[in-house]
Amino acid sequence: MKSINRNIVIIKPKEPFLDWLRKLPNPVTEITLEFLRTDCMSFLIPEMGSEDEVFALVGKHYKKIFEAELMAWHPIGQDWPQKRTFTNFKDWFDMEFHSEVIDLVDMPIVKEDFIL
Repeated sequence: MKSINRNIVIIKPKEPFLDWLRKLPNPVTEITLEFLRTDCMSFLIPEMGSEDEVFALVGKHYKKIFEAELMAWHPIGQDWPQKRTFTNFKDWFDMEFHSEVIDLVDMPIVKEDFIL
């Protein structure tokens, strides 16, 4: 096992995200917030010394993260919320920071484009 020179931030939907999902055309009405928060998007970030640094970094990239979250559930951009400010992002998502990332496999990491 090897530690890698990255930290991780996990983005977890909150109630406003669930409310948006339920208002979409053909909504999945049986979805729960608990379900949404079980398998969340995770982002590798540079090693950081504090959660304040992580918060600042996410603040620089929140638009891409917000849109990735929306796209994952509903790819039709015209149905996305028009107001996607950092304040809204913080209302819609929790951020969970982890400072240690361990690679359990001895294989190269393959990067692929994530297309919005």
